[in-house]
Amino acid sequence: MRKTVSGIMLILISLGILAITPLVESLPIIEFEGYTDKPQYEPAETGTVYFWIYNLGPDSILLRNITILYPWYSNRTIANIDIALPKDGNYSNTDNFTIPNDSEEVHSSIQFQILYSVGSSTFSIWEFISINVIPYGTIYIRANGSVEGTDKITSTDNVTYTFTGDINGSIVVERDNIVIDGAGHMEQGTFQGSGNIPGIDLSNRNNVTIKNTIIQKFYDSIHIYDSSNNMIIGNNITNNFIGILLMGWSSNNSMSGNNVTDNNNGIYLGSSSNHNSVSENTFFNDGLTVWNSYGNVVVDNLVNGRPLVYLEGVSDYAVDDAGQVILVNCNNMLVENLDLSHTSVCVQLWGTSNTKISENNMTNGDGIWIYMSSNNSISGNNITDGGIAINIDSLSNDNSISGNNIANNGDGIWIFWSSNNNVSGNNIADNYYGVGLVSSSNNSISGNNITASNDYGIYLGSTSNNNSVSGNNIANNDGGIRLESSSNNRVYHNNLVGNAIQIDSYDSANTWDDGYPSDGNYWSDYTGTDLYRGPYQNETGSDGIGDSPYIIDENNQDNYPLMNPWTPTPKLVGDINGDGIVDIKDLVLFIKTFGSYPTHPRWNPEADLNDDYKVDIKDLVLVIKHFGEHI
Repeated sequence: MRKTVSGIMLILISLGILAITPLVESLPIIEFEGYTDKPQYEPAETGTVYFWIYNLGPDSILLRNITILYPWYSNRTIANIDIALPKDGNYSNTDNFTIPNDSEEVHSSIQFQILYSVGSSTFSIWEFISINVIPYGTIYIRANGSVEGTDKITSTDNVTYTFTGDINGSIVVERDNIVIDGAGHMEQGTFQGSGNIPGIDLSNRNNVTIKNTIIQKFYDSIHIYDSSNNMIIGNNITNNFIGILLMGWSSNNSMSGNNVTDNNNGIYLGSSSNHNSVSENTFFNDGLTVWNSYGNVVVDNLVNGRPLVYLEGVSDYAVDDAGQVILVNCNNMLVENLDLSHTSVCVQLWGTSNTKISENNMTNGDGIWIYMSSNNSISGNNITDGGIAINIDSLSNDNSISGNNIANNGDGIWIFWSSNNNVSGNNIADNYYGVGLVSSSNNSISGNNITASNDYGIYLGSTSNNNSVSGNNIANNDGGIRLESSSNNRVYHNNLVGNAIQIDSYDSANTWDDGYPSDGNYWSDYTGTDLYRGPYQNETGSDGIGDSPYIIDENNQDNYPLMNPWTPTPKLVGDINGDGIVDIKDLVLFIKTFGSYPTHPRWNPEADLNDDYKVDIKDLVLVIKHFGEHI
């Protein structure tokens, strides 16, 4: 989903997709973008909301209706649109509104309900744009050069505006080609986790310099939207949600020599903010975040005293020292054995492939973001005490996530709109969600230990179909597995033990066993008996499988529930093909993968016998040592 922050600093949050009529095989990816014409409004003021709806495919949709709900309890429905949007098509519109004259302070959202059809099925999605009504405290530098709302900003030439004292409140700049000099004074807001009020708003501005100012306690201290050739120099920016925010095609801006400290995001380059310069800034307990922005020059910055490594269009490179790593359109990179802590996002990949991220320590920040990036390996990392540990998003396919320790984060692993990813052998404990898939198919979740989640251990939603969930220990979570509008998934050989809710299935039909005699899952609350055996459980003698199914609902049941926890069959060292004997067939497979590593096209993890993420002579020695052994 495209998250866009505009002059009102909106962040769009998808609440999921509700099918009103039967499921379709593959739900199109719908992206929404919108903004208002001002960051904040006063009572009785009029405004305009601009919005776009994008169909990223794979199928065409019929856009039906759009209902816009305003926080002052008025709404408008744009009905009977009935426009066909092909793949990569878009629809745009505007709506005018008036703030009620008696409106009090509001930090809320304009809500959009979008109704569309695919074939005979109709779907509804909800999107949000933040809106703020502030009946007090706004300072203006008007287009004519005058200053309104304070006597602590003076100018003798309508070019240089100098603070003469500390200021409480937000500044809206309506004039180009000026310098705002804080002269070491403070501009302070009241941001406490809600509301989107900027410190200094530079929407649609050109050639404005902001320098020598202490800015704190705003949603974003400096808001740059659809603006160019501005300079942000030598400021102290602390305790905001976002330090410096660039959105909406803002280009050729320069941010240099700023101290950016204790913000959730230090500097955020989003929504096609291209060709900007970020240099010689010092970040502490935050960092740089990039969202769909390219061609930026990011050099000589420090994050917690170590280099901010930003690379674009680079191949075959190993990062050896960093406080934060951002790779844009790179290939065959190595991020290994680094301490990446107390930053906004430890590692970000945009359009980057064949990259290995391994054996890093990541704490107190989002761990790894991967967008539109494929064939990458994430292994052996310790990701704790942060936000989202690993986020795979937007057509990021064929990635491997294995052997990581993911604990005490907001969420463990999320996969959005991506396929053929493998999540295996991870320890995922004490997160809100363990592993979640949204609109993602043909992924594998296997062999993970998922415990003590505050919500569900595994979540599949919004037509996440044809995935495999097998061999996981899912224990002591508030919820074990939830499937929502997701079907044709195979769920088997999992141990579901002591979860407050073992399984929750809504509008989904899935397979819960691997047939007989391969078995289904172990359910700690199963109360059946094992007196019989066979595919119909009607032959004399027990077989470790319950004689009656484990019923989930009318569309889902485990036909072969296990009486005892499932354990994997021991495997011989060197038995690469898993046929129970180490022989010439395994040697042939080994030779085919010799010299490979996780992102190599010939990589086969079964041939990495010593688990050092490469197939080499050490593994060959093990094959030869165990040659001829069999079960």
